[in-house]
Amino acid sequence: MISRITNIKNVGRFHCCIIGGKQFGKNTIIFGQNTGGKSTLTDILWSFKTGDEAFIKGRKTFGSKGEQQVEFLMKKITPFAFQVKNGIMALRILRFLIPSL
Repeated sequence: MISRITNIKNVGRFHCCIIGGKQFGKNTIIFGQNTGGKSTLTDILWSFKTGDEAFIKGRKTFGSKGEQQVEFLMKKITPFAFQVKNGIMALRILRFLIPSL
């Protein structure tokens, strides 16, 4: 289970978003204004669940030249990130993060 998203780069309206302290519970409600990024977050989670990078690739931030990247912390699992690079989703272990869960 994902406990939190820590970093989103070049996905939708998230150019370089570092998220601190907010953790998902058993039931988490995400709300906000129109164009606030709710659908982008849904696509990020759906891409992770299905393993299909198309959901994230389709949300590339307009005008960005960098690679897309999303970092997660998982409960009781080593933290990792996945990024879409040259059209391929890749997982990367984040050894420098220590989960506090």
